[in-house]
Amino acid sequence: MPKDLKQHTGPSEIKRKKTKSLIAHDGPLSVSAINLAIIENTKYYTKDPEHEFHPDQLPGLPERVSQENIHGAEGNYLEAAEEVARGSLRTVRPSRRKEFAQFPEGLERRRGKNRIANHLRNAQTEALVKWAIDNSLYIDPEAFNSRWVRDGMRGGMEHDVYYDPRLGRWWKRNSAMAHLDYLEYLHRMSLHNYLFPDTALRCEGITENNYGEMAIVITQPDITAIRGTAISEVTEVMRRLGFNECKDPDSEELHFINYRIGLRVEDLHEKNALVVQENPIKISVIDPVIYMDTDFKLRRLASLKKVKC
Repeated sequence: MPKDLKQHTGPSEIKRKKTKSLIAHDGPLSVSAINLAIIENTKYYTKDPEHEFHPDQLPGLPERVSQENIHGAEGNYLEAAEEVARGSLRTVRPSRRKEFAQFPEGLERRRGKNRIANHLRNAQTEALVKWAIDNSLYIDPEAFNSRWVRDGMRGGMEHDVYYDPRLGRWWKRNSAMAHLDYLEYLHRMSLHNYLFPDTALRCEGITENNYGEMAIVITQPDITAIRGTAISEVTEVMRRLGFNECKDPDSEELHFINYRIGLRVEDLHEKNALVVQENPIKISVIDPVIYMDTDFKLRRLASLKKVKC
């Protein structure tokens, strides 16, 4: 961690709805560390199995890279953050928070998803902030903000970004606003590291953004690019990874889906997919949107007879 990104004793006031302590303090989490080669069956059982909430699970993936590449080498806290965030799943009361995947695409599904999201984000905020403080991984928001402002306040809808030339890495903070919860964002990081290990992400700690919301801090190596990619070049790379192209019905943008493992990859435009070598061509992907497909989740749960399809 750069010296000017000093550790902080804790957040001033992380915004979240008032709630009682949501995380059971009964010793180490019992959920084992994620193994991407195995589909975890993390469930919260209830007397009403038709409607119980089932968290999204990292899919079983063919072995391409080592677990070290997926979760990062020493100094990367991605796996530890995932384990802490997963503890929030035990706080869900399924009788009140039904499985949103069973509803057709539309308003009812979005409402169900938002009910789950509001609960999980509150619980994960409490747990992740405590974990970061206990492990000296809470990054002073003012220090991050100072670096971000000095570097021109770069970023987009999701990330606030600055470059550290001493480390040759880009620092990003993300409040997971585009995700169901923080665990979904951490899963996205692991899936990125699996699919695109040459631009692997590291989890550096926790901070808060300018709106007082908890944010996860990640870093990524700098990439020297020759040019942006053409659609045909990206398509070839994704096909080799087992993905088929599909168009978004609203925007007509080209997306990619792996039907076998239920993953979608989006936002692979010429600024996110970069050519770093010609003849033979080599492409580095820096900021894709990767997520697990809801309809795939519904089919998986139906096959396990957990929801009616």
